Amino acid sequence: MSKDLAEKVVVIAASTGGPKSLQSVVPVFPADLDAAVVIIQHMPASFTNSLAVRLDSLSKIKVKEGEDGEYLKKGIVYIAKGGRHLFLKEVRKGVQKIVYSDEAPREGVRPCANYTYESLIHSHMKQIICVVMTGMGSDGTVGIGALKE
Repeated sequence: MSKDLAEKVVVIAASTGGPKSLQSVVPVFPADLDAAVVIIQHMPASFTNSLAVRLDSLSKIKVKEGEDGEYLKKGIVYIAKGGRHLFLKEVRKGVQKIVYSDEAPREGVRPCANYTYESLIHSHMKQIICVVMTGMGSDGTVGIGALKE
């Protein structure tokens, strides 16, 4: 396995108040974080790239909007594209790539954190950390519960 591919992932879900909260959290991550970070922010498609650019300018760690088919690499924060669900697909044991879906909204939102969390249920990653931040309603809790089981 390539030494830059992530074997650990932190998935953060945020909604109302998320951009401001993320500005307090993401800049604290070190540039050499031994995990990939995926952020599911309830936000329209036209805003997620600018959120990634803003967080990148404030942070030591690289922050970018995740691309379809992109492999998760440690030391990178991936912002899910607004208006699409982000699925983490295991392409070989412990190696994940980003896959986007235009399926209908879940829990009234797209991207939906439950969708992303549930995609990790059968993952062989060494460590998975899930965080639900501000204003999420019920999005995130079901997916974390399913992942825990």
